[in-house]
This record gives sequence, C-alpha cells and structure tokens, in this order.
Amino acid sequence: MKRDDVVARMVQAKRAGEQGWEIRSRLAEMGRGKKDLIQLSSADPDMPSPPKVLEAAARALKEGKTRYTEPTGLLALREKVAEHLLADGTKYDPRSEVVITAGTGEALSAAFRAVLNPGDEVLITDPYYPGHVVTTYFAGAKPVLVAAGPEAGFVPRMADLEAAVSDRTRLLVITNPSNPGGVVYTRKQLEAFASFAVKHDLLVVSDEIYKRFNYTDKPFISFASVPGIWDRVITVGSFSKAYAMTGFRVGWAAAPAEIASALGEVKHNSSLSTCTISQYAALAAFDPESEAYAEEIRATFGRRRKLFMDGIEKMGLKHNNPGTGYVVLVDLGGKISTNAVRFAEVLVSDFGVSLWPGPMFGTTVNDWLRIGLVKPEPLLAETLVRIKKCLRLLA
Repeated sequence: MKRDDVVARMVQAKRAGEQGWEIRSRLAEMGRGKKDLIQLSSADPDMPSPPKVLEAAARALKEGKTRYTEPTGLLALREKVAEHLLADGTKYDPRSEVVITAGTGEALSAAFRAVLNPGDEVLITDPYYPGHVVTTYFAGAKPVLVAAGPEAGFVPRMADLEAAVSDRTRLLVITNPSNPGGVVYTRKQLEAFASFAVKHDLLVVSDEIYKRFNYTDKPFISFASVPGIWDRVITVGSFSKAYAMTGFRVGWAAAPAEIASALGEVKHNSSLSTCTISQYAALAAFDPESEAYAEEIRATFGRRRKLFMDGIEKMGLKHNNPGTGYVVLVDLGGKISTNAVRFAEVLVSDFGVSLWPGPMFGTTVNDWLRIGLVKPEPLLAETLVRIKKCLRLLA
C-alpha cells in the first residue's frame, strides 16, 4: 500500500470521529476540576469486578502466569466461551472458531481488517456505536449509514437497507441488542436481516456486548442462531459490561473456521495475544458465584433505568424506552431554545453533569442526549434535578 493511501485512510478515520472527539474533548475540559461533577458520559460500570475474578487475577500473578498464550487465547477460555455461546443456540469449535481478543474493540478491528478490502462498503445503522464507523475507515472501507432513529423505532427499515446496498457492499454491522438505540430484536426482525444478507451475499458482524442487559419480555436471540446465516456471521462479545471488567480488556470473536483463522492472523500480528492474567481472570467469570454477581449488576442497572426514565417522564421529556443496556436517550426536541450540544455544554459547566449529546452517535438523534446510568441511584436522582434546572435556563 502506498504511503499516500495510508495517510488518506488515517485522515478519513480522523474526520469520521472528529466531531464526536472534538465535542468529547471540549466537554471533558469544561468539567475538569469540578468537585461535584456527576460523570455519566461513559458506559463503564461503576461496580467492582466479581470477587472470584479478582482472586483469579491475583492468583495468576502469584503463580507467574505472565507469558504469552496462544494468539487465539487460552484453550480453556475458548472452551468456556464456546459453551456460553452454545446456550444461545450457536455451536462453535473452540479450537478453530473462537478467538480471544483485547475486548470487543480488538475483536471488531481484527474482524473488519480480516474481511474488508479497500473500497468495500459497510452498512451501519444510525444511531451507531462510533467505533464501528472509525474502524471501518481504518480497514480502508467506507461506512454507509442506514437510518434507524426514533422515527423508525430505532430499527432499520428493510427499504432503507435495500436503498443503501450496492455492488461494493461487503459487510452489515448489527448491534444485537442495539446500541445506543436499546432495541431487543425479535426473531422476525433478525430473520429479515438474515434474508437481506443472503440476498446480497454479505458477511455480518453481530456485536452482542449488551445481550445480558435485557429488560423486556422478549428473549435475546443471537443472530448466528437464525437458520441459514451462521456461515456469514462474526459474533463478538465481551466480559467488560456484564461482569464490570472493562479494565481487564477481554472479549471474543466467534466465526466459521476460515474467517476465524483470518481474524486470528490479524490478532496475532497486531497484539500477539491477549493479556494472560486477564484471560485467567475471565475464566473465573464463568464461576457460578461470578454469574450470580453479574445478575446483581443487571438488576442494579434495571433499578437505575426505571428511576431515571420515570424522572425524565415527569419533566415532560421523551426517551427511547431502552429494552436493553444501561444508557438512555432523551429527546430535547422542541423543549430548549438551543441544540443538544449546547445543552450538554451548559449542563456540565453550570450544573456539573457530564453526558454526551446525540450528534456524537449519528445524524438521527441530533436533538437527543445519551446518558450512561453509571452512578448510584442518589446521584441519578440529583442528575434529574440538575437537568430540570438546565431545561428551565435554556427553555
């Protein structure tokens, strides 16, 4: 690849994230040094990791388990991940079809770089997880946004997907459940996406990091379990959210052997292997005690979710009624005399609450706020008070 091509790719990636990162940097600077700042911009759980996980990490250190593992990860961990995925109705050979990565971020990066060529196009729903867009550019491909905003119920319409596909489209990215839209897809919806992918001969990345946080009566359905699609799907997941293990940086990608092999080669030649100590810690996440702890985390976020949505509704504001995850989108449309970015700036500078405005996540939520419920309930209640004051100021 020519140097100019590499530079062009980096410039594209920078521009893709420029608005979001510029806003993020400005808001961070405005909140810096505030003693009573309530930080709700991240999606980093505020709970400690499960005790068994911490014990396993300490034990790995004490026992000197500090050398490389296989590039694709500890076999014991791959076996546990495969067992975990089998419960979702998807069968993978842990020796050839599961790759342990440094979080979902590396799983996505390795997957995109493994299957995309320069000039390929990637369909990404809007609102989106920003990493999907930037990672597409890093792979030399072009993101094509498909509206899946509030007007569509945060679900992409098949007509919009059909309008976006071209002879250069290689990959469809599905966040399942959706992030930040908060939708738990039905089997009928997933079957429609699968038919679309088969019709246009597309591969699919299914980002399933929030699957454990399901607060609906609809079952979570792993996309790869839909009949006729398994051989096209790269499923990615992580220990970060469900087990409050963000700093350990352990995730996985599961795919048919040929794709997993290519993904593993990218992984091998970028980071050699995932942190060995973290992999042993992740093994302990499958301990029954850790699983019970993870359920407590889910329940805690469920209580926070209800408290926050109730408070937003009492202010006369609309939200996305997320069925999953622990972020809430709040609609400011028609309620303020300025835009969502300016509201976020005033909220952090004058009222000490840091959150992210919708334009950081696409074009369909320009008048919305994204709020991570990563603080205890008393602080979320205080956040509601401060948001109400800011609304009065900017009405």
